Amino acid sequence: MGHNPGIFDVLFSLQPGATISVADTTGAISNYHVTQIVTVDDSGYAADGTDYWDQITGTGGGERITLQTCINDDYNLIVFANA
Repeated sequence: MGHNPGIFDVLFSLQPGATISVADTTGAISNYHVTQIVTVDDSGYAADGTDYWDQITGTGGGERITLQTCINDDYNLIVFANA
C-alpha cells in the first residue's frame, strides 16, 4: 500500500496485461501480470456496488500481489496481478 502522490504513482499508468517485477531480499525477481484494475471506496466497494473486499484482503487464488494507492480521501486504486 502506498500513498499518492508518491512511490505508487506509477500504478495510474498500468493497464491489464502489464508486467510488474518484484525483487526479494536475495535479488530474485518474480514477475506478475496485471489482471484487473478497480477503483473502490475505503470499504472495498466499486461505484457499481461490486464488493472487492475479499479479493483485496484474501489469501486464496494462488500466487498474486494486490497493490493499492489513494486516489483521494474517499477512493483507492487497486491493481490485481497474478504470477
